[in-house]
Amino acid sequence: MAINEISINRLLSGADVQNAVKDMAAIVEEKLEDAVRTNFNGFPMVFPLLMKRTDESVYWLLPTEPEISVTGQNNIVTRSVSKGDLKGTIKENWSQKDYDIVIKGLLMDPESKAYPKKDVQRLRNYCESKVGLDVQCRFLEIFGISKMVVTKCEMPFTEGENTQNFTITAQSDASYDLFIKLNEEENNV
Repeated sequence: MAINEISINRLLSGADVQNAVKDMAAIVEEKLEDAVRTNFNGFPMVFPLLMKRTDESVYWLLPTEPEISVTGQNNIVTRSVSKGDLKGTIKENWSQKDYDIVIKGLLMDPESKAYPKKDVQRLRNYCESKVGLDVQCRFLEIFGISKMVVTKCEMPFTEGENTQNFTITAQSDASYDLFIKLNEEENNV
């Protein structure tokens, strides 16, 4: 039985009310912590971005909320057919391309006036990764994006000694099983 079911049963029975309230408060606090991420100034982030390489176990929360843009495009096969006086083409087949993702943000060390070297190095490692990145962001989830591959990373000159702007260009990625499973009858042939 889950903790919240135990807590509700305790409350309904009237026994051990204090422990039931503590259990429920812990659940609420845990869910709030998961739902409300804050930046280094303590301001809530609407769409925080967490990322990790597929070979890592722990996600990295970007210290400030980045601007994220998603662009989708379709592949359409067209045929030009002589149709008399009609103009245009016949569209035969549709498929969706990978989403293009642009992430613009700012790295800074909130605890000192120093350049955010550790975060810049970490972001560089993600940008140069030979494996895809797992990402968690409620905005990206709307598009079904949980993996991406970085195609370009920019770190332009940034005013101030304790900040670094960045722009990541990426494409959505998905896991595909490219092996064809054969029936046993086909294996015996």
